[in-house]
Amino acid sequence: MELRALDESQINVLIALVNEVFADYPIPIRWTVRDFHLDILETGLSLKDSFILWEGQEPVGFIVVGIRDKLARIDAMGVKTSYRGTEASEFLFQNCVENLKWRKISTIQLEVLDTEKRAIRFYEKRGFFVTRRLRAYRFAVNPNLSHRLLYRETTAKAISEWALEAQTFFSRKPNWQRTPISFLHAKSRYQMEAVYSEKSTAQPLGFVIWGENEDNFYIVDCYRLSTDIELIDLTHDILLYIEDKTGKTDGVISNLPEDDKLCEVFPLLGAQMIFSQLEMELKLRV
Repeated sequence: MELRALDESQINVLIALVNEVFADYPIPIRWTVRDFHLDILETGLSLKDSFILWEGQEPVGFIVVGIRDKLARIDAMGVKTSYRGTEASEFLFQNCVENLKWRKISTIQLEVLDTEKRAIRFYEKRGFFVTRRLRAYRFAVNPNLSHRLLYRETTAKAISEWALEAQTFFSRKPNWQRTPISFLHAKSRYQMEAVYSEKSTAQPLGFVIWGENEDNFYIVDCYRLSTDIELIDLTHDILLYIEDKTGKTDGVISNLPEDDKLCEVFPLLGAQMIFSQLEMELKLRV
Protein backbone atom coordinates (compact mmCIF):
# COMPACT_ATOMS: atom_id res chain seq x y z
CA MET A 1 0.00 0.00 0.00
CA GLU A 2 1.15 3.53 -0.79
CA LEU A 3 0.08 6.81 0.76
CA ARG A 4 0.02 9.88 -1.48
CA ALA A 5 -0.66 13.46 -0.41
CA LEU A 6 -3.78 14.91 -1.97
CA ASP A 7 -3.48 17.46 -4.75
CA GLU A 8 -5.86 19.18 -7.16
CA SER A 9 -5.43 16.50 -9.81
CA GLN A 10 -6.80 13.84 -7.41
CA ILE A 11 -9.89 15.62 -6.12
CA ASN A 12 -12.26 13.77 -8.46
CA VAL A 13 -10.72 10.49 -7.28
CA LEU A 14 -11.21 11.54 -3.66
CA ILE A 15 -14.84 12.58 -4.18
CA ALA A 16 -15.75 9.26 -5.81
CA LEU A 17 -13.93 7.38 -3.03
CA VAL A 18 -15.62 9.31 -0.22
CA ASN A 19 -19.06 8.74 -1.71
CA GLU A 20 -18.37 5.02 -2.14
CA VAL A 21 -16.97 4.53 1.37
CA PHE A 22 -19.85 6.42 3.02
CA ALA A 23 -22.61 4.84 0.90
CA ASP A 24 -23.71 2.77 3.92
CA TYR A 25 -23.20 5.52 6.50
CA PRO A 26 -26.24 6.32 8.72
CA ILE A 27 -26.14 9.99 7.69
CA PRO A 28 -26.39 10.56 3.91
CA ILE A 29 -23.10 11.93 2.57
CA ARG A 30 -22.79 12.96 -1.05
CA TRP A 31 -19.81 15.19 -1.72
CA THR A 32 -19.36 17.14 -4.93
CA VAL A 33 -16.27 18.88 -6.27
CA ARG A 34 -17.94 22.22 -5.56
CA ASP A 35 -18.67 21.22 -1.95
CA PHE A 36 -15.07 20.17 -1.47
CA HIS A 37 -13.65 23.43 -2.78
CA LEU A 38 -16.01 25.39 -0.55
CA ASP A 39 -14.94 23.25 2.42
CA ILE A 40 -11.29 23.99 1.67
CA LEU A 41 -12.01 27.65 2.32
CA GLU A 42 -14.60 27.39 5.07
CA THR A 43 -13.16 24.62 7.23
CA GLY A 44 -9.46 25.04 6.50
CA LEU A 45 -8.92 21.75 4.65
CA SER A 46 -5.25 21.22 3.83
CA LEU A 47 -4.51 19.24 0.67
CA LYS A 48 -0.87 18.58 1.55
CA ASP A 49 -1.89 17.17 4.94
CA SER A 50 -4.64 14.96 3.49
CA PHE A 51 -3.94 11.60 1.89
CA ILE A 52 -5.29 8.88 -0.40
CA LEU A 53 -4.26 5.29 0.24
CA TRP A 54 -3.50 3.27 -2.90
CA GLU A 55 -3.24 -0.45 -3.51
CA GLY A 56 -1.46 -0.52 -6.85
CA GLN A 57 -3.62 1.58 -9.17
CA GLU A 58 -6.70 1.37 -6.93
CA PRO A 59 -7.58 4.07 -4.36
CA VAL A 60 -8.77 2.22 -1.24
CA GLY A 61 -8.83 4.77 1.56
CA PHE A 62 -8.51 8.43 2.46
CA ILE A 63 -8.02 10.86 5.31
CA VAL A 64 -8.96 14.54 4.91
CA VAL A 65 -7.52 17.02 7.41
CA GLY A 66 -8.05 20.68 8.23
CA ILE A 67 -5.48 22.80 10.06
CA ARG A 68 -5.75 26.02 12.04
CA ASP A 69 -2.62 27.12 13.84
CA LYS A 70 -1.70 24.28 16.27
CA LEU A 71 -5.07 22.54 15.95
CA ALA A 72 -5.92 19.92 13.33
CA ARG A 73 -9.24 18.28 12.57
CA ILE A 74 -9.87 15.00 10.78
CA ASP A 75 -12.75 16.00 8.53
CA ALA A 76 -13.26 12.53 7.08
CA MET A 77 -11.50 9.17 7.13
CA GLY A 78 -12.43 5.80 5.69
CA VAL A 79 -11.46 2.75 3.66
CA LYS A 80 -13.37 0.64 1.17
CA THR A 81 -15.54 -2.13 2.58
CA SER A 82 -13.16 -4.88 1.48
CA TYR A 83 -10.33 -3.24 3.44
CA ARG A 84 -12.20 -2.80 6.71
CA GLY A 85 -10.74 -4.93 9.48
CA THR A 86 -7.31 -4.89 7.83
CA GLU A 87 -4.34 -2.67 8.70
CA ALA A 88 -5.40 -0.07 6.14
CA SER A 89 -7.11 2.28 8.64
CA GLU A 90 -4.20 2.00 11.07
CA PHE A 91 -1.72 2.74 8.28
CA LEU A 92 -3.70 5.80 7.23
CA PHE A 93 -4.16 7.10 10.75
CA GLN A 94 -0.59 6.62 12.02
CA ASN A 95 0.96 8.23 8.96
CA CYS A 96 -1.40 11.17 9.32
CA VAL A 97 -0.48 11.58 13.00
CA GLU A 98 3.24 11.45 12.27
CA ASN A 99 2.81 14.11 9.61
CA LEU A 100 0.89 16.34 12.03
CA LYS A 101 3.57 15.88 14.70
CA TRP A 102 6.14 16.99 12.15
CA ARG A 103 3.92 20.02 11.47
CA LYS A 104 4.06 20.85 15.24
CA ILE A 105 0.32 20.29 15.72
CA SER A 106 -0.59 19.96 19.39
CA THR A 107 -4.20 18.71 19.20
CA ILE A 108 -6.27 16.66 16.74
CA GLN A 109 -10.06 16.91 16.77
CA LEU A 110 -12.73 14.84 15.04
CA GLU A 111 -16.43 14.02 15.28
CA VAL A 112 -18.02 10.59 15.16
CA LEU A 113 -21.63 9.45 15.45
CA ASP A 114 -22.29 8.16 18.95
CA THR A 115 -23.86 5.04 17.42
CA GLU A 116 -20.64 4.12 15.56
CA LYS A 117 -19.19 2.04 18.40
CA ARG A 118 -16.49 0.42 16.27
CA ALA A 119 -15.12 3.78 15.14
CA ILE A 120 -15.27 5.15 18.69
CA ARG A 121 -13.26 2.19 20.01
CA PHE A 122 -10.73 2.69 17.22
CA TYR A 123 -10.10 6.28 18.25
CA GLU A 124 -10.18 5.63 22.00
CA LYS A 125 -7.53 2.91 21.64
CA ARG A 126 -5.31 5.49 19.97
CA GLY A 127 -5.63 8.05 22.74
CA PHE A 128 -8.66 10.12 21.79
CA PHE A 129 -11.07 11.18 24.52
CA VAL A 130 -14.58 12.65 24.35
CA THR A 131 -14.79 16.39 24.96
CA ARG A 132 -18.54 16.88 24.44
CA ARG A 133 -21.55 15.90 22.35
CA LEU A 134 -22.71 17.71 19.24
CA ARG A 135 -26.44 17.43 18.57
CA ALA A 136 -28.54 17.82 15.44
CA TYR A 137 -32.18 18.91 15.57
CA ARG A 138 -35.14 18.93 13.22
CA PHE A 139 -37.97 21.40 13.76
CA ALA A 140 -41.21 22.60 12.21
CA VAL A 141 -42.25 26.24 11.95
CA ASN A 142 -45.83 27.43 12.30
CA PRO A 143 -46.64 29.23 9.01
CA ASN A 144 -49.55 31.08 10.64
CA LEU A 145 -47.22 33.20 12.78
CA SER A 146 -45.25 36.22 11.56
CA HIS A 147 -41.81 37.51 12.45
CA ARG A 148 -41.54 40.97 13.98
CA LEU A 149 -37.84 41.80 13.74
CA LEU A 150 -36.00 43.36 10.80
CA TYR A 151 -33.42 41.48 8.72
CA ARG A 152 -30.66 42.99 6.62
CA GLU A 153 -28.16 41.14 4.43
CA THR A 154 -24.60 41.62 5.63
CA THR A 155 -21.03 40.57 4.86
CA ALA A 156 -18.98 37.58 5.92
CA LYS A 157 -16.55 39.96 7.60
CA ALA A 158 -19.30 41.52 9.72
CA ILE A 159 -20.70 38.09 10.62
CA SER A 160 -17.29 36.81 11.69
CA GLU A 161 -16.78 39.87 13.89
CA TRP A 162 -20.21 39.44 15.51
CA ALA A 163 -19.59 35.74 16.02
CA LEU A 164 -16.39 36.60 17.86
CA GLU A 165 -18.28 39.21 19.89
CA ALA A 166 -20.93 36.65 20.87
CA GLN A 167 -18.23 34.11 21.68
CA THR A 168 -16.51 36.58 24.00
CA PHE A 169 -19.48 38.28 25.62
CA PHE A 170 -21.68 35.19 26.07
CA SER A 171 -18.83 32.72 26.69
CA ARG A 172 -19.63 30.52 23.72
CA LYS A 173 -17.27 27.65 22.93
CA PRO A 174 -17.95 27.05 19.24
CA ASN A 175 -17.08 23.82 17.49
CA TRP A 176 -14.83 23.86 14.43
CA GLN A 177 -17.58 24.77 11.94
CA ARG A 178 -18.85 27.69 14.05
CA THR A 179 -15.61 29.52 14.69
CA PRO A 180 -15.55 33.11 13.39
CA ILE A 181 -12.87 32.27 10.83
CA SER A 182 -15.17 29.65 9.26
CA PHE A 183 -17.81 32.32 8.64
CA LEU A 184 -15.22 34.74 7.28
CA HIS A 185 -14.26 32.24 4.58
CA ALA A 186 -17.79 30.97 3.87
CA LYS A 187 -18.65 34.16 1.94
CA SER A 188 -21.37 33.50 -0.67
CA ARG A 189 -22.12 29.93 0.45
CA TYR A 190 -24.91 30.98 2.84
CA GLN A 191 -27.39 33.73 3.53
CA MET A 192 -25.88 36.03 6.18
CA GLU A 193 -28.13 38.56 7.88
CA ALA A 194 -28.11 40.97 10.77
CA VAL A 195 -31.21 41.09 12.94
CA TYR A 196 -32.54 44.43 14.21
CA SER A 197 -35.34 45.68 16.40
CA GLU A 198 -38.37 46.93 14.51
CA LYS A 199 -37.76 50.26 16.25
CA SER A 200 -34.07 50.81 15.41
CA THR A 201 -31.38 49.58 13.04
CA ALA A 202 -28.56 51.35 14.87
CA GLN A 203 -27.14 48.19 16.47
CA PRO A 204 -28.03 44.60 15.60
CA LEU A 205 -29.74 42.42 18.18
CA GLY A 206 -28.21 39.32 16.64
CA PHE A 207 -27.21 37.53 13.47
CA VAL A 208 -28.14 34.44 11.47
CA ILE A 209 -26.36 32.31 8.87
CA TRP A 210 -28.64 29.99 6.92
CA GLY A 211 -29.36 28.24 3.66
CA GLU A 212 -31.98 26.04 2.00
CA ASN A 213 -32.21 22.71 0.26
CA GLU A 214 -34.94 21.39 -2.00
CA ASP A 215 -37.09 20.18 0.90
CA ASN A 216 -36.10 22.29 3.91
CA PHE A 217 -33.95 25.06 5.26
CA TYR A 218 -30.98 24.83 7.59
CA ILE A 219 -29.38 27.13 10.12
CA VAL A 220 -25.60 27.19 10.29
CA ASP A 221 -25.57 29.47 13.32
CA CYS A 222 -27.44 32.29 15.00
CA TYR A 223 -26.99 34.18 18.23
CA ARG A 224 -27.82 37.34 20.07
CA LEU A 225 -25.51 40.33 20.38
CA SER A 226 -27.53 42.17 23.01
CA THR A 227 -29.14 41.46 26.35
CA ASP A 228 -32.14 43.46 25.11
CA ILE A 229 -33.58 40.24 23.68
CA GLU A 230 -33.74 36.71 25.01
CA LEU A 231 -32.00 34.09 22.90
CA ILE A 232 -35.16 31.99 22.63
CA ASP A 233 -37.19 34.97 21.35
CA LEU A 234 -34.52 35.86 18.79
CA THR A 235 -34.25 32.25 17.59
CA HIS A 236 -38.02 31.88 17.28
CA ASP A 237 -38.28 35.05 15.23
CA ILE A 238 -35.44 33.87 12.99
CA LEU A 239 -37.30 30.63 12.27
CA LEU A 240 -40.46 32.56 11.40
CA TYR A 241 -38.49 34.88 9.14
CA ILE A 242 -36.82 32.05 7.21
CA GLU A 243 -40.13 30.22 6.81
CA ASP A 244 -41.69 33.42 5.45
CA LYS A 245 -38.82 33.95 3.02
CA THR A 246 -38.51 30.37 1.73
CA GLY A 247 -42.03 28.99 2.14
CA LYS A 248 -40.48 25.95 3.85
CA THR A 249 -41.77 24.93 7.28
CA ASP A 250 -39.18 22.23 8.04
CA GLY A 251 -35.70 23.09 9.20
CA VAL A 252 -32.57 21.55 10.69
CA ILE A 253 -29.52 22.63 12.62
CA SER A 254 -26.55 20.30 12.99
CA ASN A 255 -23.62 19.76 15.34
CA LEU A 256 -24.72 22.05 18.15
CA PRO A 257 -22.35 21.70 21.11
CA GLU A 258 -24.17 20.49 24.20
CA ASP A 259 -22.66 23.36 26.23
CA ASP A 260 -24.04 26.01 23.85
CA LYS A 261 -27.23 27.81 24.92
CA LEU A 262 -28.76 27.12 21.52
CA CYS A 263 -28.76 23.45 22.49
CA GLU A 264 -31.22 24.39 25.25
CA VAL A 265 -33.27 26.74 23.09
CA PHE A 266 -34.17 24.50 20.15
CA PRO A 267 -35.85 21.76 22.23
CA LEU A 268 -37.87 24.47 23.98
CA LEU A 269 -39.09 25.51 20.52
CA GLY A 270 -40.26 21.98 19.82
CA ALA A 271 -37.19 20.69 17.97
CA GLN A 272 -36.49 16.95 17.97
CA MET A 273 -32.96 15.58 18.14
CA ILE A 274 -32.19 13.47 15.05
CA PHE A 275 -28.63 12.38 15.82
CA SER A 276 -25.72 13.04 18.15
CA GLN A 277 -21.99 13.06 17.52
CA LEU A 278 -19.06 12.84 19.89
CA GLU A 279 -16.43 15.53 19.60
CA MET A 280 -13.12 13.84 20.39
CA GLU A 281 -9.55 15.07 20.88
CA LEU A 282 -6.06 13.66 20.86
CA LYS A 283 -3.20 15.54 22.49
CA LEU A 284 0.08 15.12 20.63
CA ARG A 285 3.54 15.12 22.14
CA VAL A 286 5.67 17.11 19.75
